[in-house]
Amino acid sequence: LDMYKTAVANARTKSKSAIRVKDGAINYKGIVEAGGLSSAASTLMGMFMAENEDAIEVKNEDWDKTKLPDPTALTLNGIQKITREDKGDTYVITVVAKNETNPKTGADGVGSVAGVIEESQITGAIGSVPGLSLSNINIAYENVTAVATIDKATGNCIALDLDAPCILGLDAKLAVISIDGAEVGIEVITEYKISY
Repeated sequence: LDMYKTAVANARTKSKSAIRVKDGAINYKGIVEAGGLSSAASTLMGMFMAENEDAIEVKNEDWDKTKLPDPTALTLNGIQKITREDKGDTYVITVVAKNETNPKTGADGVGSVAGVIEESQITGAIGSVPGLSLSNINIAYENVTAVATIDKATGNCIALDLDAPCILGLDAKLAVISIDGAEVGIEVITEYKISY
């Protein structure tokens, strides 16, 4: 854990640059339970979800390194599993956070391992659907994973891959239709390359 935290913290502060290779979302576990609002849910999903992991666009865009996940608050209490593999010139450290609902960015666990979806992002995304209102928003994260590739010679994190599956639960209302307990599975997949 100390090796992972040091390497990722240094990537945020000491690296020359970070490239966001890939960033996108796919449906998680096929979960789309929205009753009478299924068509609205599918429209929204189509706006910001790829069909599958292979369909996530390769972006190779410059990224603000300070926006990489901040591992400072991460402790063994927030982790369900951590492993280190020796790959010759590199170590590959895999961190799986404990499952958590409505985590806060930067907090121990999910909030330190990957970026979390804030409620404002959900409510902002629905602005394009006139008359749709959401309430009782809950975001339950499961098996959020970070895979850090660390150069043995320098201790630098040279790649960071994040996989953040969650189930978004909410109540929704559109005109005369309302549904309580709608659920949509969202899996956010992001890959970074970091240089020094």
